[in-house]
Amino acid sequence: TFEVRYGQRDGASSSYDLELRNLIEWADGNGNGRIDDGETLGWTSLGRFAFGDVPVQRSNRSDPDGGRVIEFRIPSRIGNVALHVTIAQRFMRLGDSILTPMEATMEIQMNPRLSHPGASVGLEFYLYTEDRVRIEGRSWDEVNRFASGEGAVNVTSREGDRPASVFLSWSNTAVAAGGEIPVAVTNPTLVPDTYDLYFAYPLGTPQAVST
Repeated sequence: TFEVRYGQRDGASSSYDLELRNLIEWADGNGNGRIDDGETLGWTSLGRFAFGDVPVQRSNRSDPDGGRVIEFRIPSRIGNVALHVTIAQRFMRLGDSILTPMEATMEIQMNPRLSHPGASVGLEFYLYTEDRVRIEGRSWDEVNRFASGEGAVNVTSREGDRPASVFLSWSNTAVAAGGEIPVAVTNPTLVPDTYDLYFAYPLGTPQAVST
């Protein structure tokens, strides 16, 4: 579980917890590229089951401009998912995007052992917050030209005239077999303050995915 917090001095603060729950196998019965009701074929538990007590591999380096870059690599004990988290002290270019000092980026690498040959894969997250949630077609980074092709969840808390916002953004594409595939998000709400987010990666044949 990842905890994200932001607060303004003498103003509002906002937060959310994000839990990586399951690796999903699914079949796109209606061809819309999303994980809909009745399309799930099976799942593999992640969270504590996959990452509990796993050693975290940490590295620390300096960019040419002197800024520190800290990276964490977290392999799963089941071997089919790995997390790669990067934090930079200064603005840092990552491919076609720029990582700002107030963000962390996480790459998720999947090499699933599918129980259903030919199935597509997906990830299920739980997002917990008591603040106001809005799903957006463009992320803060995209609006401010630090990235392109991103969606986002915006979480905002208001206190007087000084609101505070945090966000979760994602790329609308992933890499599979050296090429790009689309990423679609389904977000049914289970209970108040809990949002069940499904990220769908449609595949024709089993292959490794990086998102």
